[in-house]
Amino acid sequence: MLLGLAGAPVLAWHLWLVVRRAERRRMGLDIAVSGVLALTGPAAYWVCGGGNSFTPGIVWAIMWAHAAASIVHVFVRLSQKDLPERPSSSEALQMAMLPLFLRLANITVAATLACAALVPWLTVLAFSVCLIDGIEGVLNPPVGRRTRQIGFRQLGVSLVFVILVTLGYAL
Repeated sequence: MLLGLAGAPVLAWHLWLVVRRAERRRMGLDIAVSGVLALTGPAAYWVCGGGNSFTPGIVWAIMWAHAAASIVHVFVRLSQKDLPERPSSSEALQMAMLPLFLRLANITVAATLACAALVPWLTVLAFSVCLIDGIEGVLNPPVGRRTRQIGFRQLGVSLVFVILVTLGYAL
């Protein structure tokens, strides 16, 4: 209940924008809402009887960090799909610098936490899968692809991420 109350203002703001049809193409809003949705991680941990005080916060941070980097990545991919022609390698890299930086930062933080035995090592692998997807996006921008293709690809990467993190905590 406490987590729900903490996320209620952001969710209310988002729903208000939805009613006004003004929620589209707002990266900051999407990142904030993903943080609220990531609260399901600690909620599930507590409901299942988890007692460690650090783990719920770390799970929340892992999920939010992944979601935020993925949102930035998707915004870049969506901007690339409407380009008239395939950008040069340097242009594609320049467009993807922020998502790649976020992915690298996520791996660095996850590796540091894994070294301190605060997260499972599969978390580092999960973030590495996301970085590989980001690098593939630089090498192969989705010029001319449909929005649905970009969305389903990101859904697949996120599914692999969640499975790996879940396995890490389960093992």
